[in-house]
Amino acid sequence: MNWGSVPPLLTVVLASLVALAGAMWAVLKVMRVELAERFDFRFDAVDSRFDAVDSRFEALIARFDARFDAVDSRFDAVDYRFDALDKRVDGVDRRFDELRVDLRALTERVDRIVEGIPPLQPA
Repeated sequence: MNWGSVPPLLTVVLASLVALAGAMWAVLKVMRVELAERFDFRFDAVDSRFDAVDSRFEALIARFDARFDAVDSRFDAVDYRFDALDKRVDGVDRRFDELRVDLRALTERVDRIVEGIPPLQPA
C-alpha cells in the first residue's frame, strides 16, 4: 500500500483512534487493578467481620452447650430419684400384698371360729 495516497486527515484520525484505544486500554487496566485492590480490601474487611461474628457464635454455642449439659445432668438426677422412689413404691406394694394375704388367712380363721369349725391343722 502506498501511504502517500492516504489523505493526511484520515491518517491523523486513525492515529488518534489507535492512541485513544491504547489510552483506554491503559485506563481500564489501571481501573481493574484499583478495583481489584478495593474489592480485596473490602472482602478482607468483610472476612474479619465474619471472623468476629463466628467467634461470638462459638462463644454462644459453648455457653448453650454448658447450660444444656447442666439441665441434662439435672434431669438425670431427677430420673435417678424417680427410680429410687419407684423401687420404694414397689417394696411398699409387695408389703401390702403380703398383708392382704395374711389378712385373708386371718379372716378365714376368724370366720371358721365364729362358725364353730375348728381351725385347720398345718400340714
